[in-house]
Amino acid sequence: MLKSNTAMKPGIEPTVYVIDDAASVRDALLELFTVTKIRAAAFASGTEFFETVDADCAGCVLVDLQMPGESGLDVQRRLASLGNKMPVIFISGSVDVPSSVAALKAGAIDFITKPFAIQDLLDAVDRAMQLDDERRQADGWHDQVRTLATPSHAARATRKTAAS
Repeated sequence: MLKSNTAMKPGIEPTVYVIDDAASVRDALLELFTVTKIRAAAFASGTEFFETVDADCAGCVLVDLQMPGESGLDVQRRLASLGNKMPVIFISGSVDVPSSVAALKAGAIDFITKPFAIQDLLDAVDRAMQLDDERRQADGWHDQVRTLATPSHAARATRKTAAS
């Protein structure tokens, strides 16, 4: 079940999306993000996350590597297949070198093992949120350039009339 530290719908504002099958971890992370005034929403599985959140949501994903059903790596792959470039941070209770390498090669910005230092996690989330904001600004700029470079319908009609 979705838990959030705000009353607003996830996806509208940059949010840390926590995906972990352990309720105690989800609750502790939501409490941490509430205290530090970071907008967050938590999900028990990747399936629940994808059923609730839009593919174009802003923020970052903090996902457990090993979960029943859809793993953290599966979540990362699915995000990529949807075209979502949100930064992904993995957390894991065990050090699994091949999975860590796979996650980082697929674009994860950090891999943090439990138990972790709170400041290390907050620093990773801060970097991820900044990265997502920079990417969205760059994408917006590219969209504006494309719009300006694409002739409008009126301009095409004027050219067509002038050519007749």
